[in-house]
Amino acid sequence: MEFLKNRRNAKLMTAVVIVLCFFLGTGRSLRREIGKVEALFYSGVEGRVSISTQLAKKVNESHNLLSVADDYNSVLGSLPDNLRAAGEAVTSAATPAEKYEADETLTEAASDLTEALLQCDLTAQQRDVVDEANQNMENIDKAIAKSGYNDAVDEFNNTVLRAFPASVMKGITGAGEAEAFR
Repeated sequence: MEFLKNRRNAKLMTAVVIVLCFFLGTGRSLRREIGKVEALFYSGVEGRVSISTQLAKKVNESHNLLSVADDYNSVLGSLPDNLRAAGEAVTSAATPAEKYEADETLTEAASDLTEALLQCDLTAQQRDVVDEANQNMENIDKAIAKSGYNDAVDEFNNTVLRAFPASVMKGITGAGEAEAFR
C-alpha cells in the first residue's frame, strides 16, 4: 500500500483504471450492438419472417421428401440418410455462417434425393408431394434471399464498425463483426 500513498503513483493508477474501464466498456458495448444485429437472424428484419424460421420450414419440407423416400430405400442408397443428416446439421448449427453451410448441404442433398426419386416409379400422390416439397424449398430460399438480414449485417459492419472510433476499438477489444448468412 506504500505505492498508493505516493500522490503521483495514485494518479497513475487511477489513470490506468480509467483507461482499462474505457476499453472494457467499449468492447462490451460493441459486442452488445453486434449481438442485436445478429439477433435479427432469429427475430426477422422489419416484420419479415426470420431466416431461422425459414430454415426450420425447409427442414420440415425435407421430411416430406424423406416420407416418400421411405418407400424406395432399397434403390436410393445413402441419399435419404444424407438429407436427414443435412437437416440435423441445419438444426444444430450455432451461428448464421454455420447454418448457411448446413443449408447449402441440405439444398444439395434435397436436390440429389429429388432427382433419384423422380427416377422411381412414384404414384401420382408421391410425385405431388415431391413437387410440392421442392417448390416450397425454392420459395423458402427466395424468402431467405429477401429477408434483409445480410443487408442489415452489411450496413452495421460498414457504417458502424468501420467508422471511427469503433473501427479502432473493435480491433483493440477483439469485438469482431456481425456474422452474415453466407
